[in-house]
Amino acid sequence: MTKLHWLEVSEYASISLSALGLVATTLTQQMIYVATPLTISVCLNIANRERLKFLKEQNQQELMVKQDLLLNPLRQRLANFDNFTQQLSTTTGEQLETLQNQQRQSLETFTQRLEQYETTVRDLRTTFQQQVEELQRYQQTQNIDAFQQHLTQLDAFIRQFSENTQNQMNPLNQRLSQVDVLTQQLNQTIQQKLQEIGRWEQRLAQIETGMQQLSANTLKQIEPLTQSLAQLNAFKQHLNQNSQQQMQGLQSWEQRFTQLDTFTQQLSHSTQKQIEECLNTLTKLQTEVQALTELVTKTKPQFQNETESGQSKNSETQSPQANVKLLAPIPTKSQNTQFSAPVSLPPPLNPQINQTAIASTPDISASKAAQEIIFQSVLQGHTDRVMSVVFSSDGQVLASGSHDKTIKIWDLAKKEARTLQGREEPSRVNAVAFSPDGKILVSGSDDQTVKLWNVVTGEQIFTFTGHKDKVYAVAFSPDGKTIASGSKDRTIKLWSTDTYKEIHSIQGHSDEILCVGFSPDSKILASGGAGNDKTIKVWYLTEDKFLTLKGNPDSFGGMNSVAFSPNGKQIASGSSDKTIRIWQLPNGQQLQTLAGHTDDVCSVTFSPDGKILASGSRDKTVKLWQVDTGQEIRTFTANDDAVYCVAFSPDGKTLAASGSGDKTIKLFPCN
Repeated sequence: MTKLHWLEVSEYASISLSALGLVATTLTQQMIYVATPLTISVCLNIANRERLKFLKEQNQQELMVKQDLLLNPLRQRLANFDNFTQQLSTTTGEQLETLQNQQRQSLETFTQRLEQYETTVRDLRTTFQQQVEELQRYQQTQNIDAFQQHLTQLDAFIRQFSENTQNQMNPLNQRLSQVDVLTQQLNQTIQQKLQEIGRWEQRLAQIETGMQQLSANTLKQIEPLTQSLAQLNAFKQHLNQNSQQQMQGLQSWEQRFTQLDTFTQQLSHSTQKQIEECLNTLTKLQTEVQALTELVTKTKPQFQNETESGQSKNSETQSPQANVKLLAPIPTKSQNTQFSAPVSLPPPLNPQINQTAIASTPDISASKAAQEIIFQSVLQGHTDRVMSVVFSSDGQVLASGSHDKTIKIWDLAKKEARTLQGREEPSRVNAVAFSPDGKILVSGSDDQTVKLWNVVTGEQIFTFTGHKDKVYAVAFSPDGKTIASGSKDRTIKLWSTDTYKEIHSIQGHSDEILCVGFSPDSKILASGGAGNDKTIKVWYLTEDKFLTLKGNPDSFGGMNSVAFSPNGKQIASGSSDKTIRIWQLPNGQQLQTLAGHTDDVCSVTFSPDGKILASGSRDKTVKLWQVDTGQEIRTFTANDDAVYCVAFSPDGKTLAASGSGDKTIKLFPCN
């Protein structure tokens, strides 16, 4: 006997005791005989309802599982039957089409042969008649012997023609016999398949009948269960009404806790922002102090010489030294000039200057002058943020692309700049790259195109079209034969510089592509995806395979920049998680993680010897790193806003960097 039956028996027993108690109460006039059984009966009923509900649900679930177990083989057989039927129909249709095509071709060939035969026979008859007429005319004029020889030749010609005709007809007869054999085989195969289909239809009818019987039996078994479930649902609604009143009080407490969590998150966010601002300020102060120290070191011998000469002249009457602040002149920038030279300091205002006053009380203008003196030169001319800079192979020319819709070529030796003019309406330029010989420049812009420019003449050579959205990155292969471009449309396209056509379109990233780069041997291409992708794909172009390098899954941005080392064995990446990673090829192992920036890393590049790595970030700084140790070498704070691009000169002595704040390009000495 199951637990469900025991529960029902216990309920019936309690009800029977209640009836006996009622009879005893009627006879003895004592209420305890009926109160005690009724109390026990109510308690048993309340205690057993939940158990009854659980057992009924369990029985229902077991019943449904059994039905699924019974139906699964039938479903699988139906699916197999459907697949077999589809395959059979497909195979039969293909065979019929093949046979029809063969018959059609055979008939066409036979018809052509018959037409040729009829034409030949017609021509032969015409020729024979002509020859007969000639023979008759000849017979009239010549003797009978010559006429008989001519007839013999004619008989031989007719015999040879009949033999050739018979030889031509033999292949046709063989082909027709083969077609008849294939037709008979196909008919036999179709009949067999139809018989199998009939057997499967009978089985399907039997299965459907069994399923109908099974569903009828199942409905009969489920009806009592549904009635019991209806009763249980009514009891459940009664319990829910009582529990909702208690939950309302809990919801008010949950709302208070939610408000408290929101306030805590806002407080932590504002605190983190203040900490980052303090770190940026400390970085700037360290740079200014370092520059001031170098400035004082350079000017100290001059001050000592002037102080000694002044003391020798005024040896009799010595006056006390005055604490004088060294004020550097504010450099004036002309709108017409495109190059600004390094700032130089004026001579001291008084020979007798206290050296400690300079180090202890730095003025704001003096700190700015000390910071500007780090630059070799400042390139001015763009009217919007500069998104890309690149040196030519000889280091004499620098190219820059900007969101002011212009591309500028800077002649560093002549201190001149010129703007490239295209044939189409200009658009915001996102990336530029030189060819290996420095004679051609490629650019990618918001107008979904990739353009080629002649650096010498400044003319537009060609425009590649094929992307469906903005082009964010371009790269020239070291062999000069291929151009790679990455776009917002999530594709990488390879273009040929010989044929000016698209070679290949690569898809694999799940978000827009922000950067691309070739290996030194032109056989590998690296690309970085945006925030929904967060991966670097290493494409082996000659082997038709690729490798995926995964970044930080917790960051909100993607891979902003990738760069190959000069030996091609390492890849550096800058991402929106504020870190720089160095990866090893070909296994894709992560070698180092360089942390030091306080905001997104926008650009990374290796020095020509591969020993130093430069990085530009949204935290307004440019950092130099030792590749083998991962240690930070130096920090430049050169812009009022993010640094979007950095590039080493071919000799490694100069670093170009640009951002969006002052719309200029600054050149730093790296030796």
